[in-house]
Amino acid sequence: MTRKQHERSIERHVRHWERVHLWHQQSTIALAYNNPALCVGRRGISFLPMLDGRGHIQATIERLRRGKVDVNVFSVGQSQFTSEMDGLFGKKEAVKNVLRIIKSFGELKKLTHGEAQVATCTSDIRTSLKHKRLAIVLHLTGASHLNDVSILKDYYDLGVRVIHPPFDSNLSMELTERQGLTKAGIRTVEIMMELGMLVDVAHTNEREFWQIFDIVKGPVIYSHGGCRSLVDHPRNLTDKQIEAIAEMGGVIGVGVYCWKAPARGVGQWRKWETEKGKVFGLIPEHRKKLRRQYNDPYEFLFNLGNDWNHFERHQLTARGVPILKYPLGAMVNHFDYVKRLVGADHVAFGPDYEFTLGGPLGLEEIDKLPNLTHELIKRHYSLAEVKQVLGGNFLKLFHRVVDKKTK
Repeated sequence: MTRKQHERSIERHVRHWERVHLWHQQSTIALAYNNPALCVGRRGISFLPMLDGRGHIQATIERLRRGKVDVNVFSVGQSQFTSEMDGLFGKKEAVKNVLRIIKSFGELKKLTHGEAQVATCTSDIRTSLKHKRLAIVLHLTGASHLNDVSILKDYYDLGVRVIHPPFDSNLSMELTERQGLTKAGIRTVEIMMELGMLVDVAHTNEREFWQIFDIVKGPVIYSHGGCRSLVDHPRNLTDKQIEAIAEMGGVIGVGVYCWKAPARGVGQWRKWETEKGKVFGLIPEHRKKLRRQYNDPYEFLFNLGNDWNHFERHQLTARGVPILKYPLGAMVNHFDYVKRLVGADHVAFGPDYEFTLGGPLGLEEIDKLPNLTHELIKRHYSLAEVKQVLGGNFLKLFHRVVDKKTK
């Protein structure tokens, strides 16, 4: 390469990244699904991990702001602990715990000195954007802890606007083993539609998915995951499911996992998944050990979430298994696939557990979010399409479903 060619190459590179940062700044970035860094204890909910940047797995306010995130759908329920909660507390106490978490978000504006606040409608989001605050939409990951579906109205009044419906069994079961929605689950979906809550079909198996589509009369969201045609995993959507969501005006959120999206080195990934599967099989016994260590159920819950990733990482390292990360482009392949199948109007970004062990290179932290914009521009997404994918499509869906009931 001549000196002149080298200079031109540098000039093109500089112009490209100027465009990346400009388009990123011009976009309203709304993450369709994420998990907050908080701790649950007997004395209440602690936001310290979210506020002081110590959140190892989940999103912190500082990281979200550095990534120029404007809206974040936060999973505020404890469905990741559903079986433990039901076993430790019973459903009544489980409901109390979830209510405590939801209510605690009402203090977030004060705790963050005005940097973040809960949004229950598009008007709230616009107000947050005007004052440069992070707008938080409350999402409940699972409602199988409910002992009375009428409590959904309480959740709604406290600000919850998106929910995974309850299942026949808890979320820790294999998708293929679950037998579909219970009568309470079906009634939950009906009540959500009446209230103006957004139904999230992520975490459903195919039977549950089509049950929901028999009930809903409007658009739904698949908040985080990927395309089964690219990675054959039951958490990912089939083409038929993607088309059904799009036909109803819904949105498909691509997650950082996509349930593992290797672009190459499939053999290495199979070894990784095999070893990871072995480690996952150790988790139930490890939880029992934690349960013996922490007799108080609240102390157990407090330590369980913080321990998960550390245990997994330690076990993999002890087995001599490297922590693999797939390239960002492998995740963006799922954006492309949905776009080609049903159009850019139905693509969104729902990270989920914000970039843990299996996250893509280039998105190890949320403040690297401009790298996603970079990848989209490389693939010839227009400015309008970048704006749609990074948040516009979710916000349009949120307005369509939620605002019609909040007027």
